[in-house]
Amino acid sequence: MANAKQSQKTKFNQKTILAVQRFVNSRSWTDAKKIVEENKQVLLTKEADEILNEMEAKYSRSFWGNQVCVIQEHRELLSTCRKDGIETAFVGRIPKKR
Repeated sequence: MANAKQSQKTKFNQKTILAVQRFVNSRSWTDAKKIVEENKQVLLTKEADEILNEMEAKYSRSFWGNQVCVIQEHRELLSTCRKDGIETAFVGRIPKKR
């Protein structure tokens, strides 16, 4: 029975996991945008969203529950990137250069 449960577990692509971690842990919105632009082929996918969902579920049950809002914000930002484009998603988060 344990094998059946293990086979049901979703296995994620390591490149996607690392890109999601870099994105969530970025130091600024400028860095976050750069990470999305460099990794859009993996970050703008359903798999990235599933990874963020698992991260949110894990952190909501832990001592680090305050990280849930950070994960949610990043997931919503990626959703906006998919729907409206990267530039549009980051408008208002990154100051315009003069």
